[in-house]
Amino acid sequence: MLRAEVAKSTHGRIRRLSVDCDHDRIVVRGNTSTYYAKQLALKAVRNLVPETPVQLDIKVVPRRGQA
Repeated sequence: MLRAEVAKSTHGRIRRLSVDCDHDRIVVRGNTSTYYAKQLALKAVRNLVPETPVQLDIKVVPRRGQA
């Protein structure tokens, strides 16, 4: 459910997306080309589980030709 909501909220901009529960926190992993998509992922998780700590392990890697 969380993974689907993150994918929907980021419009599929996060590649290799995974969302896992690790102890008492949620860990979101993947790659994206913008910090905006990373922010959208955090917002999506926060909207569904606002009290649970979130660890973002999303690497921002600009695409070629993107500065």
